[in-house]
Amino acid sequence: MRLSVLDTEPAALRHWTPVHVHSAANHVTGRVAVLEQRSITPGTSALAQIVLSEPINLCIRDQVILRDQSAERTLGGGPVLHPQSPKRGRAKPERIATLEAIDAHLDSDQAILEQMLLQEKEGIEIAQWTSALNLTSEEFDNYCQGSVPIEDRVISKSQLQRHSENVLAAIKTWHAANPNEIGITAPALAKTVEIKHRALRQQLLDALISTGKLTSHGGNYALKGAQATLNQNEEKVWNQVREILLRDDTKPPVTHEIAKKLGMPPKALEKVLIRCTQIGYVVRPVSNRFLLPDALEKLRKTLIDNVDDNDEITVKQYRDATGIGRNLAIEIMEYFDSRGITQRRGDVRKLMRRD
Repeated sequence: MRLSVLDTEPAALRHWTPVHVHSAANHVTGRVAVLEQRSITPGTSALAQIVLSEPINLCIRDQVILRDQSAERTLGGGPVLHPQSPKRGRAKPERIATLEAIDAHLDSDQAILEQMLLQEKEGIEIAQWTSALNLTSEEFDNYCQGSVPIEDRVISKSQLQRHSENVLAAIKTWHAANPNEIGITAPALAKTVEIKHRALRQQLLDALISTGKLTSHGGNYALKGAQATLNQNEEKVWNQVREILLRDDTKPPVTHEIAKKLGMPPKALEKVLIRCTQIGYVVRPVSNRFLLPDALEKLRKTLIDNVDDNDEITVKQYRDATGIGRNLAIEIMEYFDSRGITQRRGDVRKLMRRD
């Protein structure tokens, strides 16, 4: 709140002074946390947080009166600037900037929201601000026209643009430091660009992919045109593996069988093949097998071609249609479930999309 101390007070109001808090019909006790200094001189005002003994219902602009601990003398008062305080960092510069922006635009809900959208890097929560300003959903939507909704919040287009530029710059830097890798994972990127909100991160990545600025390979994100390569030894191993996979592409041997044929430790082979998945040479639909992308596409098309009139298929029907073993058929169908291509419903799989 913006707390004004009466000029009749005999001394400055000190930080953490116990008080009685009155607002409309509410009356509770609390303490004054002065945010930018240790006390407030009589006849002046400053930003403060009132730490209440119990919660009361307040909105921005509600007037609060403070009385001394004995409830005999009025100390001062002022308008609520925000009814919800952060759990930590109440006096951090960004929090002070938020309170000052609200204070400067206290006569206009729309102006407050516009300022918050300009300041808040990850947008503003819809529920929090409709409650804080006592707005209807329609009023909030009207005041925030032009912002972008993301799950439980809205964010300004200017903030989205800034995040997009930061993401592209971070990935460019990552490529320079990791020239042999296909891309950076979403969690690693989140730490680099410091975007906490998961849905915001994903919407940014999806938008950059749709505009052709990024590509995605197995959960790794790369700048369009970036290309990782295998080293000489890895290339030699890959060529041998590719020949084995091509012999019966929809029935690939398990990894340890390929390793045995090549005379190398399974873990060493797995490391090379993981690199190959990052580049896009193979796909890993199950933990112990790698398939060529064309082979996986054959298995997908076979599933689509063999569903019944209800777009459903059983494991047995899929096994018979593909000619692969039951265990592999189950694993492939579980992979399709995870990709949203099918959905398990009891003993059948329901085809959810054909693209």
